[in-house]
Amino acid sequence: DKLKRSPAEQLQEVEIELVEKECLNRVFQWLKTQDPKKTEKVEDAKKKEELENKITAGDLARALKKMGSNPTKSEVANMIWEVDDDLDGMISEDEFMTMYKRC
Repeated sequence: DKLKRSPAEQLQEVEIELVEKECLNRVFQWLKTQDPKKTEKVEDAKKKEELENKITAGDLARALKKMGSNPTKSEVANMIWEVDDDLDGMISEDEFMTMYKRC
C-alpha cells in the first residue's frame, strides 16, 4: 500500500528505462569532469577517487556557465543541497539518478 511506504521507498520502485539510463550516465560523466582542478591539491587517493566520481560545486558551476547561465555560489550550493542525500556537498551517481526519478 502506497500510504504505508515513505517517499524514499516509493522512489526506489521507479524504474528508469535503459535508454534513459544511458543518456543520464553520459550527462553525469560529462558533469563530473567539468572542474579539471578539483583533485589537484588532494593527496589522499581515496578522497581523490571520491572527488573524481562525483559532481562538485565547481563542476556544476562550470557546466552551467557553458550553457549560458552565471549562477552565484549560493545558487550552486542550493542546487546541490536539493539532491545531496548523504550531505557530503557533492552529487553521486545514485543521487543524480534519484533526482531524475523525482522529476
